[in-house]
Amino acid sequence: MNGLLNCARGTDMKVIGDTAYFKSVPYQFYQEESGYTPNTIRILTKQEFLKCKADVVKITICNTETAESFTRDLLPIKDVTKFMEPILKDDFEGKVCIFSWRA
Repeated sequence: MNGLLNCARGTDMKVIGDTAYFKSVPYQFYQEESGYTPNTIRILTKQEFLKCKADVVKITICNTETAESFTRDLLPIKDVTKFMEPILKDDFEGKVCIFSWRA
């Protein structure tokens, strides 16, 4: 499927096949696309996290204003929830993850 179509509709994150689709605001998008910031931090549900860890090997980032997109091969997804615990609410049940790729 076309990454542009997948990014332009719906929620902030979805998984289709082996690719995770995320949206980024223009400033972040251009930093990520250029490789200056070759990662993104995202909050996932436990179900989304498990699906990403099991199936996802690529990431597509979409600009929220222009629907431009780019796709990269992912490095291993990092769960940094434990490091974030001091600032998370006690009832937080998701995962804080870093998605990184080679620039």
